[in-house]
This record gives sequence, C-alpha cells and structure tokens, in this order.
Amino acid sequence: MSALRSTAFRWLLASSMATYLGTGMQLTAIAWLALGSSGGGFTVGLVLAARMLPNLLFGLPAGTLADRANRRQLLLIVRLVSVLPALGLAWLPSLGPDAVAPLVLLAFGMGTSTVFDMPARQAMVMDTVPREVAANAMALNATMSRLWTALGALAAGLMIPTTGVSSCFLAATAVFVIAAVLGLAVRTSPVHSDAQTSHRRPSFGQALAAAARLVFDTPEVRTLTVAAVVCEIFGFSYQSAVPVLARDV
Repeated sequence: MSALRSTAFRWLLASSMATYLGTGMQLTAIAWLALGSSGGGFTVGLVLAARMLPNLLFGLPAGTLADRANRRQLLLIVRLVSVLPALGLAWLPSLGPDAVAPLVLLAFGMGTSTVFDMPARQAMVMDTVPREVAANAMALNATMSRLWTALGALAAGLMIPTTGVSSCFLAATAVFVIAAVLGLAVRTSPVHSDAQTSHRRPSFGQALAAAARLVFDTPEVRTLTVAAVVCEIFGFSYQSAVPVLARDV
C-alpha cells in the first residue's frame, strides 16, 4: 500500500493499532463491570452515556486544539493521561457492586481522553503522508481502527472469565503506554514552522468560534454533523444491550 511507504505513517499506524486495541479492551471490560454493579442494565447504559458525553461537550474544542497544538506531543500527553482512568477502573472492583458513581466518573474520564485523541490522530495521518496518498492512509487507519478495536474486545472477552475484569484494565494500561512509546518514533514537519504565520493566528477562543460558525453556516458540514449525532445516539445504542444479552442468552 502506498501510504505504508512513509516511515512516519508506519510508526503512527503502529501506535494507533495499540491505542485501538486498548480501547476495545476497555469498552468491553467497562460494560461488563457496569453490568455486575447494583444497577444492572441501567448502569450499563449510564456508563456508556457518560463515556460518550465528552464527544458532545469537548468535540469542538478538541478539534480546535488539534489544529493548533503539536499533535505528536498532544497524542503523547493524551495516551499517558488515559492510563489514569484505566488504573482507576482496575481498582474499582475492590469497592464492590455499589460503586456506581466512581464508575460513571471514570467512564467520563475515559471518554474525555478518547475525544482529545481522535482529531489529533486523524489529522496527524495527513502530516505523515503526501497529499496524493492521504485518502489511502485515512482508509487504512479507519480499517485498523475497526479491526484492532474488535481484537481488543475479543481479548477482553477471553480475559474476563479467566483472569478477571481488572486484568483487562491493567492490560489496557500497558497497551496505552506502548502506544505512547511508539508515538515517540513519529517524525513530521512542524505544522506551524513560520513564526509570522503563528503570530497571525487567532486566539483559541476565536478559532473555536470560527469552527462553530463553520458548522452552523455551512449546509454540508451541518448535515454531516447532524447525521453523526443521530448515528451516535441511535446507531450505537445497541451497545447497552449487548452485555445483558451476553449474560442472559
């Protein structure tokens, strides 16, 4: 594949695959942990909603930050920060089935790290390959996202009945550290190398407001945004039912 000729993209893809693997493990384990709580199926829905809420709250700021920050450093920070909720979730089973509030808060933290990771990671794909193979690189990254998230879910499904749910979060923690280390090998040109260009940039607030206006004032972008919101709300609601079905069927 043409995109794989880029060394920087290969390192980024390896880091991304580790990230997707850990995310898949976490998603499966946190749903199972929620199912075992005192709230049962309702807690599963509450926890998954808490994990998705940062997409709505921080999606636009995260995208604006990805446009302005050093993406390599941003991804490194996000991956290391994502270790914290993973470790918290690994410790949570020791509190018993009534620890619903900490579970929801940690799920929110997990979702927050993901929402700041996604735009920076996808934008960095464009930084690592020539423009003519960018579509190939984006498609390959999307394919690896689905594949390695599924492999992470499968790994968690094998670990939960044998080594326990906490082991899934500990394994995800290790995988996130590996992803951060692999990300250190990615070398790209600075996004804003010209000091004068950097000087003329609008403030973060101005850039955020401009992004919001773009969404509301551009019909194509507005339509895509509405479609994405509808898909997130209704298309993925089945995730709350899957753990219950896995337990009862």
